[in-house]
Amino acid sequence: MENLLFGVIAGMGAALGLGGGTILILLLNFFTDIKQYEIQGINLVFFIPASIIAIYVNYKNKLIDFKIAKKCIFIGIFGSIIGSFLASKIENSHLKRYFGIFLLIIAINGIYTFISQYKNKKNSQNKNISKK
Repeated sequence: MENLLFGVIAGMGAALGLGGGTILILLLNFFTDIKQYEIQGINLVFFIPASIIAIYVNYKNKLIDFKIAKKCIFIGIFGSIIGSFLASKIENSHLKRYFGIFLLIIAINGIYTFISQYKNKKNSQNKNISKK
């Protein structure tokens, strides 16, 4: 039953563009005894139908820049080959730790970006007010 709940939460995250796979990995890591390697495999299987639906909706809404998408696909394939090779060579406990550090870096970057955009928007609004 909890796996169904995790799938629904991750699916909602994917639909919102939050990275449903990341959410699924976190939920499975914190609330199950599944090994990191298996969690990554489950995530990949989850990702296929979720991404097909997201691609369809975004294509229908004309939100995909295919020039950029092609570059990302080829670079992503190369990165996944390297990442899969490296993950198979790393002990499970270390892999969990590295994944946690990676998520922490992403979170810090996201917070920094959010604050920067907020400040820029505020400065822009203040400049427009002072010009009037």
